[in-house]
Amino acid sequence: MAHQAFTVTADEAGMRLDKFLAKKLPGIPPALFSRLMRKGAIRVAKGRVKGDRRLVVGEEVRLPLLEPPAELPESGPRPVPSGWVERMRGAILYQDEAVVVVDKPPGMVAHAGSDHPFGLIDVIAALFPGEEIQLVHRLDRDTTGVVLLAKGGAALRALNHALAQGQFQKQYVALSDGIPKPSRGSVDVPLTKGVLRGGERMVAVGEGGERALTTYKTLAAKQNVGLIALTPHTGRTHQLRVHLAHLGTPIVGDRKYGKGFPAQFEGLGRLPLCLHAFRLSFPHPTLNRTVAVTAPLPEAWGPLLERVGIDPGVVLEG
Repeated sequence: MAHQAFTVTADEAGMRLDKFLAKKLPGIPPALFSRLMRKGAIRVAKGRVKGDRRLVVGEEVRLPLLEPPAELPESGPRPVPSGWVERMRGAILYQDEAVVVVDKPPGMVAHAGSDHPFGLIDVIAALFPGEEIQLVHRLDRDTTGVVLLAKGGAALRALNHALAQGQFQKQYVALSDGIPKPSRGSVDVPLTKGVLRGGERMVAVGEGGERALTTYKTLAAKQNVGLIALTPHTGRTHQLRVHLAHLGTPIVGDRKYGKGFPAQFEGLGRLPLCLHAFRLSFPHPTLNRTVAVTAPLPEAWGPLLERVGIDPGVVLEG
């Protein structure tokens, strides 16, 4: 059988294998990559791998020579279960002829991968058949809240330019395990991607990394749990999660950078990652005005806030 190989570049270092393959071979269904990995037919540095394997610069990814199936389009939306389409129809926060803004639920990735047959972009594209839907920015899989998508290339280009010029304003809220000291301030420490710790690749604070700046304000604090407003002034991977952990107050539910399970929430089951994109404001690409959109706190936060006695209304006040 003929094979093909790709070498991981510096820009691709730290990328998941499934995302890397989707980038290199966009016409191949993610399920096929997953099946080949299970059979050991896809190898990295001559070893068997899984889709979540983080790649290192210089590694060789080797796999059978694949051609896109004739019956599948090389681009366009993937089939999405109707239940998800209807769920996200109810999650639209704002839309017009140029943009659509949605409240992303937890657990939904931006794009399909080996472990995810469809992503947010596919669901929204299914809601607007015939329109060119593109993500303007992304949230991590378990982060909830406001996500902006463009309708058409002209709107996407205008929004990408505004984003690059710093004309977007993003505000997040998080529940912290511990109370930041001081209660408001800034974290200005560099971050480095792909640091190997305990067999897992993470983002870490360290000299030589990219500058990352976050300002924060404690909106409420009860029983050593804080409700924190966060504003990222740079857009580094896992920036807010790492910066709060750097303060010694990691995000509740963060199993990667924190304990995940504060004792205050014992008995409430598996905790969600309590990081929510609460508000986004951006210059509209055609209306010559700024649009500001907010997403309500996730329902899953209700029992947590009630347990420690924090009024969710302080988010609107703050």
